[in-house]
Amino acid sequence: MPTRNARLRPIGWYRARKINSALANYPVYAPPHLRSEIELSLTEARENFEYFMDKRSFRSQSLIDFMKRFKIEMTTSDSGMTSVSNWFDRYGGLLLPFTPRSTVTFDSFVAYDPSWTGEHIGMNVIWDIGIYLGECVIARNPSAHWALNTGDADQISREAVGYQRPCVAGLHRPARRDPMTRVFRDGESISAGMRIGYPKVSVRQKLTEYVEIWSRVGRAAPPVE
Repeated sequence: MPTRNARLRPIGWYRARKINSALANYPVYAPPHLRSEIELSLTEARENFEYFMDKRSFRSQSLIDFMKRFKIEMTTSDSGMTSVSNWFDRYGGLLLPFTPRSTVTFDSFVAYDPSWTGEHIGMNVIWDIGIYLGECVIARNPSAHWALNTGDADQISREAVGYQRPCVAGLHRPARRDPMTRVFRDGESISAGMRIGYPKVSVRQKLTEYVEIWSRVGRAAPPVE
């Protein structure tokens, strides 16, 4: 596996070694259609979503086992959520390779190219933390559930990263959220902030704060397919 500690601040060197060791043999998320879901037909997007739903428990268990290597008991309880959130603040930026002014990591997340192996194997953990974030919301909001994001009437929503990907639906203002993309974006911000010459981003919310906000119960939202 290529090194992830180039340009790292010294405080991150030990954490990088732990991450590299823990990521070895982490299972790869590989839906049947490995290209951007924005470009898929609705039938193909549904097949990817069915794969997501079928593998969800396995992905969750893989992340549980991974977190145990850092002595984190991953549960959807408040204490479990706090532990995972604090872990992500420390290690989340080391799950993604860092290349200044490059779109390679973004392309990998959106279109599975480069594949989520080798240098990009941490993308699988990013995705699974997104699943965990969604499960924490679902555990707290009785109307929340996983759904396929089929967009809105406006064209812009059909060009967003989460279009035709899994989302948590049934929420209150807005009706759906995309936890996987949220975790990826935050991972990118933390990754940059861990490098020499790049400022730490202070406006990012903690994972626990997303769960608190997204779990608020209001008037039932219309169903999302």
